[in-house]
Amino acid sequence: MGSIWREGYRYATAGVTLQDLAEESVVQHDLLSGAAAAGAEGATKRLMDAINAKLDSKVWLAGQGVNHRWQMSREHLLPRYTTAWEELPLAR
Repeated sequence: MGSIWREGYRYATAGVTLQDLAEESVVQHDLLSGAAAAGAEGATKRLMDAINAKLDSKVWLAGQGVNHRWQMSREHLLPRYTTAWEELPLAR
């Protein structure tokens, strides 16, 4: 096999990156696709519902996020004068 280099041509390097590759069977489907209710995924959802009925919603999918019942204390909140015009300090 010969060289691909040719004099007189301008060359540049390029690359392709493949990320988050997974088998189709391990992809988490969205709730409205219909695939979530089929097969083992449907069995998993039914099991989660059964556990949550007894344990006051202790099991959920990571994609649902976390709803904290507590709120951060705001008494020592720093001013946002770099992002909020109404909090800019004024000189008098």
